[in-house]
Amino acid sequence: MKTLLIARFVALTALLTLCSLPEAKAQLLNLGNPYSPVGDNYDIFGIQNMTPDATSPTGTTTGAHVNQNFEYAPGIGVAYSSTDSKGKVTNTEFGIGLYQATSGTQSTGLDVRYDHLVFANSVSITLGDFDLKSTSTDFLANKVSATAIIKTGSGAFVAASPTEVMMYMNYAGLAGKEDQWAFDVGGLLAYKGLSASTPISDVYLAASEMNGAGQTMNTASDPYFINSVSSGVTVPEPGSTTLVGAAAALLLCMRRRKRH
Repeated sequence: MKTLLIARFVALTALLTLCSLPEAKAQLLNLGNPYSPVGDNYDIFGIQNMTPDATSPTGTTTGAHVNQNFEYAPGIGVAYSSTDSKGKVTNTEFGIGLYQATSGTQSTGLDVRYDHLVFANSVSITLGDFDLKSTSTDFLANKVSATAIIKTGSGAFVAASPTEVMMYMNYAGLAGKEDQWAFDVGGLLAYKGLSASTPISDVYLAASEMNGAGQTMNTASDPYFINSVSSGVTVPEPGSTTLVGAAAALLLCMRRRKRH
């Protein structure tokens, strides 16, 4: 009996010790630039030195790289680099947000670039770590505000302000990961006067210099991250439908000739 009580005491002590240990922190990963997920039909490019609130893509991929598990696992962010007067290069792990560069306030960004054109309404990008609640209708005053630029198949750029991005961020929270939002790209394009099924090639995500209160942010912001990206539905190559139809008609004709 005494032996059994001691064994139970040891087991309980071990359990309590295990529960008191801090949660293991996910390892910070350098995914390169671009990051090309295996088996997916898109690449993700890390960008630095973007002009906040620009209506077309700015910045450079040089010096930046895509990371994962910085502050928000398994979120995908971007690291940027800077060079001091002595030529020393410093890499800073970050997400999508504002930072101070020698030229002033800049934004990091991520460019989701598809291998082929996809229909906008088949694309959903899950974003996270805005510190928002399911009932939120705007970005917070002390937190980053998101902007987006969509590149269409014709090469045109469609820019979206934080207010417009927020309108098409649908709550997608899960247990233990409540602060998640599915960005509806097709819905945004429809709001901007285009077809929701417009063919697109890229979705650029960046940060605004304006916070949720409509005030200019002239300091670094707390960043947000990409959680997941849908593959989208590929737009058929021009003429592919016609070729398939012609081939089917030719096959039918050949079968009829054989019967005669």
